[in-house]
Amino acid sequence: RDGADGAARRQPRYVLFPSTPRVLGEMYGHFVRSSPSHVLAYYSNMGPIHADPTDEKRVVGRRHGSSQIRVVVIAIHGSGRNADDYLYSAAVAAKLQTQYPAGSVLVLAPRFLAREDGDVYISAPPDVAEGSVLRWNVTGPIIHGWRYGADSLGPADGVSSYEAVDSLVEHFALDPARYDRLDRIVVVGHSAGGQLVHRWALLSGSAAWGDGDDDDDGARPV
Repeated sequence: RDGADGAARRQPRYVLFPSTPRVLGEMYGHFVRSSPSHVLAYYSNMGPIHADPTDEKRVVGRRHGSSQIRVVVIAIHGSGRNADDYLYSAAVAAKLQTQYPAGSVLVLAPRFLAREDGDVYISAPPDVAEGSVLRWNVTGPIIHGWRYGADSLGPADGVSSYEAVDSLVEHFALDPARYDRLDRIVVVGHSAGGQLVHRWALLSGSAAWGDGDDDDDGARPV
């Protein structure tokens, strides 16, 4: 749309939103298979999703009120594995959309770590052992195998990247008592992350989708 002087109005290239080093700098851990021996690293715009007995107010369901969460966005990074950038971008999108209050959109950005990333610190839950954090092969013979559903490497081996995403989705979808106002779960990805999301959506056998009966109330990825 033209302005009063006839000059075309342009959409700003960047939209910034306030953040803190704690939001972008802290990684949390999600227990895949409900086991502390297999922990998926992730970033969150609202803090950890699992109970932290040392700081109850930090947990999403307590600090923000689980009934406040209407939408969960799971943003999957590309081959650069810069999950913090994807958290920021998805959080900006959450603030720009108008369908839901921005404060009701929980954004998670899992990080498919590699051995080359070195030691990482999981700030919550407490006492996550370094050897329990999931890592994937990002070199040959198949580069960035996590985008194809590859299993994690040892010592926390044997967890497919698809299973890791399933587990995140199930944390919310299979706990309606806690997330009683949850309307939708959105899983998005870019580049290698987009490849993962498409393949996962086709191949996921998660309990979140029900048993496949025609009269089942379960959902499917779309």
